[in-house]
Amino acid sequence: MAQGNSNNRNAARIAGEQTAGQHTTSNDADSALDAGSTERTAFQIDDSNARTLNQSEVQGSHTFRFTNDTPAPTAAVTITMDATTARGTFWVINDLDEELTIEISGQPEPSPVLQPGTMKHLNHDAIDVFEVQGFETFRVRKADMVARTTAGAASGLVEATTNLQMLDTFDFDTAADEFVQWSGRMPKRWDGGDIYITPVWSHASTATNFGVAWFFQAVAYADGDALDVAFGTAVGSVDTGGTTDDLYIGPETTAITIAGTPAPNAAEYVIIQCYRDISDAGDDLGIDARLHEFTVRYGVTSTLDD
Repeated sequence: MAQGNSNNRNAARIAGEQTAGQHTTSNDADSALDAGSTERTAFQIDDSNARTLNQSEVQGSHTFRFTNDTPAPTAAVTITMDATTARGTFWVINDLDEELTIEISGQPEPSPVLQPGTMKHLNHDAIDVFEVQGFETFRVRKADMVARTTAGAASGLVEATTNLQMLDTFDFDTAADEFVQWSGRMPKRWDGGDIYITPVWSHASTATNFGVAWFFQAVAYADGDALDVAFGTAVGSVDTGGTTDDLYIGPETTAITIAGTPAPNAAEYVIIQCYRDISDAGDDLGIDARLHEFTVRYGVTSTLDD
């Protein structure tokens, strides 16, 4: 796409799209608008700062750029698209001074929000449901983690009985809370907001009580920040096992707020701490809980890292 990074306000713009209070679509997603009604269509943002795109407006590949009214909007602008009729790939670019909310009926993700000067990519799939490309995920494997010196989880390595798969885990005791950590710089496209974590775990043989409460907390650092500071509030993922050496993928946590007030698009260094909370009401597994890995889902302001 010719516009480039969502954070580059000086990137190439679609020709002729600077009419105040309007958005312009280019149905071949190139950097120039051809003559003719099939290539260039402008819609006024109305006084309610809302726009419902009809079926003909959301066919094919479009770029929607919203610029300030005169006077500027006094409330967030809302675009509504119907996922049951829309088709194609969309770039929505917010040049407003206010947040831009995109409401997509019929799609399971929350309505994405664009901060001023950012863009978001929406992609329609084959089953008439939009996938909002506002989140990405990365894996944190056992090899990427380190046990704390104080109350650290033990490293475990078990061979499956019949087919000899090697289960490389951190093993969290049932007698006391134990901890591991991951650390590293986040992608530059990270929006600096909340993260969501999903644990992957298993357990050995036990007769009863299979609940495990995994908890996660995090802190972010910019250049020159002190390292020895408090983590953010821990958020749990409580899951129930039941079968020896089965793999369990726990529920995704609710939003985890990272301490340190990370800035968007700054690639800040983050430490995520994971522990088993044996005092949680949902934790009653009487043996070690084995953590294989966890995944981190985070919001992005761009599909690019430059």
